[in-house]
Amino acid sequence: MINQVLLRTANFLVTRANKSWAWGEWDCNLFITEYLDHLDGGNRSSNIRNKYHDLRSAIRFQKTIPSAPDWIAQQGHRIITTSELQNYDIVLEPELGYWHAGLVFNKQIWSVEIDRGTVVRPVTAQEYMIGRQHG
Repeated sequence: MINQVLLRTANFLVTRANKSWAWGEWDCNLFITEYLDHLDGGNRSSNIRNKYHDLRSAIRFQKTIPSAPDWIAQQGHRIITTSELQNYDIVLEPELGYWHAGLVFNKQIWSVEIDRGTVVRPVTAQEYMIGRQHG
C-alpha cells in the first residue's frame, strides 16, 4: 500500500521548492496552512493570505488570531517539546514578535524564510517545540 501522506507531502514540497518569499503571499504561515490544505482539501490559507504585507502588519495580524501553538493544536496536532523529530511534525520557533514554522520531512526541516523563499535545513540535536498529528 502506498503511503498517501508521504506522496502528498513530497508533491507539496516539490511543487513549491522554487517559490519566492513574500509577506502574506508565501511565508511560513502560508507554508503550513497550504500544506494542511493540500493534505485534506481544506481552505485554511484563505483566512491568512493577503491579510498583511510586511513585518509590522504581520505582527499586528498575528495578534488577532490564536498563537501558532494554539492554532496548530486546533488543527488536531499535539504540542510537545522533543529532540526526536518525525516526518510531518510541524516545528514552531518563536521569532521577533511572531512564530516561525517549518515541516519535518526526510530528516530535514522545510520552511519559508524572509527574502530566501523555500529553504531546507538539517534537523540538529536540540529540543524543538512541535505539533505532532494525533494517530
